[in-house]
Amino acid sequence: MDSEVNMTRSILVVLLRAVAVIQIAMVAVNLSLVRVLGLNDSLARWPDAVRELFVVHLLGISLMVLTLSVLTLRFVSEIANRAHAICRWLAGAAALFWLLRAWLQLFYALNTQRPINQLHWFFTAVDGCLALVYGLAARGAGERN
Repeated sequence: MDSEVNMTRSILVVLLRAVAVIQIAMVAVNLSLVRVLGLNDSLARWPDAVRELFVVHLLGISLMVLTLSVLTLRFVSEIANRAHAICRWLAGAAALFWLLRAWLQLFYALNTQRPINQLHWFFTAVDGCLALVYGLAARGAGERN
């Protein structure tokens, strides 16, 4: 039984590390989208308030995801072991964040595109997987210390 629990925790550590790396990649892509999509000229024509809102949102979401990544990498063992309540709360908050993101992605696509293209399904699936891994890390018994 003890080796089974250790194996599960080891798998969870690997999954959490993978999730953190995926999130860092998402931040890198997110921060380069304006340049990659050639939106610099379009952004310059937007009203100042809208452009400011766009940039603040872009940077805020990127910072939030990067923070989740860094905390996950730093405390991966504690989160996987569910050692403290704060670890379960962090994992639960991350799961909720990604679940909400998946829901928004899906329902935005449902309202704007018929049929939904494969990219929206892919993004929704990735968000759902991230939510699942964090959700697995969040569930568990009470504090052990």
